[in-house]
Amino acid sequence: MKRILSKTYTTFSSLVSGLCDFYSSTGGFVNKMKVEIVNKTPDGKRFLLLFISALLFADYLMVSVHIEKNIFDLFPEIPVLDEKRDVSIFLPDPMNGSIIEEKHSIGKYETDEAKTVFLFNRVLRGSKYENTSSVVPADMVVRNVWIQKSGSEAGSCTIDLNVTRLKQGSVVIPGSEKLFREALHKTIAANIPGVKKTMILEHGNPAAVLWEF
Repeated sequence: MKRILSKTYTTFSSLVSGLCDFYSSTGGFVNKMKVEIVNKTPDGKRFLLLFISALLFADYLMVSVHIEKNIFDLFPEIPVLDEKRDVSIFLPDPMNGSIIEEKHSIGKYETDEAKTVFLFNRVLRGSKYENTSSVVPADMVVRNVWIQKSGSEAGSCTIDLNVTRLKQGSVVIPGSEKLFREALHKTIAANIPGVKKTMILEHGNPAAVLWEF
């Protein structure tokens, strides 16, 4: 580290010494500073530091003028990191055999397909206030999502899943799959503009039964 600092000091010393030679005719002060810098005296080091600072500030001014930026705008605006908002998530209620609505926070997604995966997982997870996990006795992972926005299938959302596996020791509640499908469609339709129909595939099979065999 000392070697790097010494080399840097020598480089700037040579630069300043050369400039001092050029302007030596301006007076004894420049000649004096030249001697101080070469001899590495405290005054010479102080003058060198001030010279470098002035050089950097002048460079900053030139860049500011070139890009038409206010010289007092030293730092960029702090971006808004938290862009979450509350959305409606519809969940199957195993106790009453109905669908309940909850407000959940959701971040910003670049595509509707990515947002759909998030919504699917929220419905799959169940309520954050009540125990509704028994409604979905299977583990499911989304493989792909297609949302048709034009053509004859416009307004359809297709979700393709990996092969569904029942959780060990789980109990299938009659009508739970139908309730889950309805809750999922309501959630997607409420949060993805234009979606009117939701179809779930299991590894490309549109007729697959998820858990109610």
